Amino acid sequence: MNDRLAGQDGPGRRDVLRAIGLGGAAMTAAPLLAACSGGSTAASARPTGKPVKGGRLRLGFSGGGASSSTDAHVQVDTMSGVVSAAVYEGLTFVDPDFKLTRQLAESIEHNAKGDQWTIRVKQGVEFHNGKTLAAEDVIHSFERMLDPKTHATGAGQIGMVASMRKVDERTVRFTLARPTAWFDQAIGDGQAFGIVPVGFDPKKPVGTGPFKCTGFTAGVSATFERHPHYHGDAAFLDGVTATLLASDSARYNALVSGQMDAVIGLTASQVAQAKNRSDLVIFNSEAGFFFPITMRVDSGPLADVRLRQALRLCLDRKQVVLSAYGGYAQVGNDLYGRYDPDLATDLVRTTDMAKARALVQEAGKQGANLTLNTCDLGPGLVATCQVLAENAAKIGLNVKVNVVDPATLFGPNYLQWDFAVDTYPASAILTTSSLNDGPRASINETHFKDPEYAALWDKASAEFDPAKRKEYLHEMQRILFERGGWIVAVHPNTLGAYSKKLAGFPERDLTGFGMTRGLGKVGFTA
Repeated sequence: MNDRLAGQDGPGRRDVLRAIGLGGAAMTAAPLLAACSGGSTAASARPTGKPVKGGRLRLGFSGGGASSSTDAHVQVDTMSGVVSAAVYEGLTFVDPDFKLTRQLAESIEHNAKGDQWTIRVKQGVEFHNGKTLAAEDVIHSFERMLDPKTHATGAGQIGMVASMRKVDERTVRFTLARPTAWFDQAIGDGQAFGIVPVGFDPKKPVGTGPFKCTGFTAGVSATFERHPHYHGDAAFLDGVTATLLASDSARYNALVSGQMDAVIGLTASQVAQAKNRSDLVIFNSEAGFFFPITMRVDSGPLADVRLRQALRLCLDRKQVVLSAYGGYAQVGNDLYGRYDPDLATDLVRTTDMAKARALVQEAGKQGANLTLNTCDLGPGLVATCQVLAENAAKIGLNVKVNVVDPATLFGPNYLQWDFAVDTYPASAILTTSSLNDGPRASINETHFKDPEYAALWDKASAEFDPAKRKEYLHEMQRILFERGGWIVAVHPNTLGAYSKKLAGFPERDLTGFGMTRGLGKVGFTA
């Protein structure tokens, strides 16, 4: 037995969106909205004081509306993410340095084949309602996530779960439909896997996190109070009031006027202004989330791989970084899993207009008209699409940028667009692949189905030997690099700012969740 820490088959994003009627800022997840533009990768002029007990944090953020949720298993926007970060905890989680670690799990073991995993939870963990965490709660939480009626955001990652059995009061044995060497990653990669008590009611949120939710008005605000019986280090703050401030100017003005102590989401110009203030600290962290431009590979004009490669090759990614993100982003190479240790760093996409033009001519598509359906899912995305259109014109392709609202983008045509956009958080390679291009992917926008890739995927998913798994993953990435359906132009930084009277915010968070996580470590200085 091994205790290691370093899906698919579930409902997709469209199911979630239809179930909860998303509109407005739909699917603009916390890391996506927190990012605007960027430059260096750490907070500047950090406070030197230590946090002390007491006080209430006033946090301003963007991204929320009538569909914002307190459900541990439905993450739809920043407001939902703030609730999740404060109230819920999973068995495992990916920390700010993109390392997998235990959260509620005391031990994790698996059999040699990898189709049985045994997880034992920590002793004495108390929910906000006073119930002690037990095996029955773990089983209930996973049954709830796997229930199609829940429309759980991360159901696709854990679709390999075939059954669960209570071993003792604190231990659960998971039997999987197929060997899965990364199951511990699958159950914690993201913020949508909170363990909740039997009888959980999402309208009355109860978790094990450092704060309990004491008030919630969707699209307006949420209030939290310190959990007095938290199993870890008690929170410094007495509580948090998180308020939705939809416009960029409203957030910045609330911060500089002292109405807010911290805000999530600044523009490049606001960062420049804030840097000149002695009372603020800038949070600026590189991150691995991204807005893919999706190209359908099985039908339509972009079924021709030559056109897909031409579009990838003509895009001036440095121009995107500067013009769309003001310098606060890192160049992407059409691959995901930026901080996965198995990322194929040798695959680098460089602009090659001559080759791109030749591919268009070879395909006989000079003058072809393409419609790119985009949406303001986060700062810089529409501008990125406009840069692509300008670049494509130079190789003989006419790209019309069609800006739609989220309800249209994620409506009936979602997963059917020939040429569109989407948003994805920073996750490990297998996590993202399980959702979008693996053999049983649940939200495969590009309709990518490649037998060679699928065979490698199954081998990588079942492989415990790091060196062998790396070989499989590198070959998978080569296939995506050569004939995949995504353009990943950049990885935006996450930005925010907070008062110098505060301490405890992380210097960086590679996951992109940034300032919303670790609120239990934040406090006012003496």
